[in-house]
Amino acid sequence: FKSMTTQLEEMRRLESFVESEVERFPRNIKIIDKKKDLKAIGELVASAKSIALHTEFDSGDILNRKINSLAMTTDGENIYLLREVDLGHDELDKILKLCWEEDELMVASEHWKRDYFYALQSNIIVNCNMFDVTQCHYVLDAGGKHDFPNIVREYLGHDLIPRSKKDPFLKDIEQEEKDNFISERAAMCFKLVALFEKELLEKEMVHIFTDIDSKVSPILSKMEKAGVVLDSQFFADYEKKLQK
Repeated sequence: FKSMTTQLEEMRRLESFVESEVERFPRNIKIIDKKKDLKAIGELVASAKSIALHTEFDSGDILNRKINSLAMTTDGENIYLLREVDLGHDELDKILKLCWEEDELMVASEHWKRDYFYALQSNIIVNCNMFDVTQCHYVLDAGGKHDFPNIVREYLGHDLIPRSKKDPFLKDIEQEEKDNFISERAAMCFKLVALFEKELLEKEMVHIFTDIDSKVSPILSKMEKAGVVLDSQFFADYEKKLQK
């Protein structure tokens, strides 16, 4: 996240971006299916100041799941798609490590807590500046609907490809539809950052998001990983007390 001074200086740039870019849908999707092309991705990340990542996993088992796809963009228009079926889990983890460990990079996601937990499980140290667009929406509109499709519809006027409740891990849809599903989420996430940065400044809520809410995801992920110890005997005794 940029400093407050820099943000104020860039208000005009953000307004111009919002007016000219948000209606456009990503048309340039580049599938990275060869390991030799990963060097170019590394160079892209190294030269970027901000990036949006969308990750998809193979199951809901938070302790054992593996990443099977990720999409990234540094401009909201050119999407780079990396798939486990082409490159393998290890190569995808290397790209995540490259992004998440870079302390000069702002990385946007729609679900940073989930990504942070995966980083913990994969022994990846998160040094980047995290921007969770869903969490930011809670700050900007506490009483609103905070699911990502609704946020995209509200701010960008775009209906995302829906995620089927019967197929939450995208195992039964055609590969092209899956690619589009993942890519558009990365693109919309990037576009939302520009809008949310602007609104945070206007409402003077930057410090609330950066200094308070953004600190929550790592804490919750670490708690989830460590687990919570309950005094079962205390609750058993308390149950008997309530029954009297």
